[in-house]
Amino acid sequence: MSVLQSLKSVDFYRKLKKDLQQELTEASLPGATLSVVATVVMLGLFIAEFNSYMTVTSESKVVLDHFESLSDDTLQVNFNVTFPHLKCDFASVDATNFMGTHDAGLSARVS
Repeated sequence: MSVLQSLKSVDFYRKLKKDLQQELTEASLPGATLSVVATVVMLGLFIAEFNSYMTVTSESKVVLDHFESLSDDTLQVNFNVTFPHLKCDFASVDATNFMGTHDAGLSARVS
């Protein structure tokens, strides 16, 4: 069997024959090519979606309302978080205000 005949055997989009004596449909090279390309694309999309589904991502964000007076511009935040497998050298606390000011490494002020 030649390469073209084996490629035609995977044709998902067969044409109807004009004379319906032996087979109802016949394979064509463009239909087989489209079938192979569609299968490869579907397989690629399935693998990409499955990989995205299996990837673990976590994000935490806390958004606070604006303060009503300038004298009340500090906020005390109490939190208790335990990470049993995280060394203290790698733990840090970062804060960003509504103006976009980013304070990194606030763990020195955390007691």
